[in-house]
Formats: sequence, C-alpha cells, structure tokens
Amino acid sequence: MCRTAVVKQASNAIGIHSLVRDHLNGGLTIDLERRIVTADGKAIRLSGKEYGILELLSLRLDVTVTKEMLLDHLYSGKDEPQLKIIDVFICHLRKKLAQATDGKHYIETVWGRGYRLCAPVPIPDRAAKSCQVPPSTGDIIP
Repeated sequence: MCRTAVVKQASNAIGIHSLVRDHLNGGLTIDLERRIVTADGKAIRLSGKEYGILELLSLRLDVTVTKEMLLDHLYSGKDEPQLKIIDVFICHLRKKLAQATDGKHYIETVWGRGYRLCAPVPIPDRAAKSCQVPPSTGDIIP
C-alpha cells in the first residue's frame, strides 16, 4: 500500500474529509496530500523528518504521541537512531513554526510521555532561544 493511501486511511479514520488541515484557526495549514505546510498563506520550509513529525501529530490532534511512535513513523523500523533525535527534530520544528507564526507554540511536551499538537499559544523568548544549534566551530554558547 502506498504512503498516500495510508495517510488517506488514517485521516478518514479520524474524520478528516479533506486532506488539508487548518489547525485550530491558528493560521497553520497542513496539506497532507501535497505535503505542504503554510502559516497565514506563506509556505514553511521543513525537512522531510520535520514534516513527518508534524504529519503524525496533526493526524492525532490533541493526542499524545510517544517518541517511539514518531521514530517508527519516520524510520519504519529500519536503521532507527536513538530516541534523542526526536527531541532535536521537535526543537527545530518548534523554532520554524514559531518564526512563521509570530511566536505561537503548537507542539506541547507531555513529560515522560511524548508530544502533542494543540491550540497555539505564545512562547516566551527564552524557550525559542533554547533550541539554538551550537556552532560547529566548538564555540560555547552563553
């Protein structure tokens, strides 16, 4: 079965009649068929893994998705890296979504359980800064 069919079946199972999700009137739109994410009509550039995470979270809106589920969705059990990589992908995804939506926070951490996509809320500046990737020169970030 092709990936599109799986996404269509999953989306129909939770009552999505269109493959375009407008996330809780927060300005974030996820087009599951074309694999495009927009914020207020402007495309957001995501890596394949970032999109895969957002896709799974959007199909399970307001439901906690475990890191194991995300890892399986991204790698299908083949050459899976360690779970920590999910934290890295989530961090980058949050940063991109926040930049595109004037600082709205869509992905909630459920401590000890996983993540979920929820209604947008503004995030504090320090949370956005905590996702900075260290420079490759070995410099220390204050």
